[in-house]
Amino acid sequence: HLLSAIDMVVVPMYILIMYELLRPGLLTRLKVNSFRVEHACGLLTQTDKTISVIAEESGFNSPQSFIRVYTRIKGLSPTEYRKGR
Repeated sequence: HLLSAIDMVVVPMYILIMYELLRPGLLTRLKVNSFRVEHACGLLTQTDKTISVIAEESGFNSPQSFIRVYTRIKGLSPTEYRKGR
């Protein structure tokens, strides 16, 4: 395959970050998800509730969504976080 001209353009990382941050509602979602993850951290360390229950009590639609967002924000899964307490 030949690379198209657009594939060869190198976009500085800060431009990509600014593009993402300027998307409508993105900062609000990031803040809400960060708040939810911090709430989940408390539940993970202070209770023996299952990941599914913690996901629901933290406002996530599914355990899969919770695990994905949690891992993206914290850099480790909820289970890894809990084991490290």
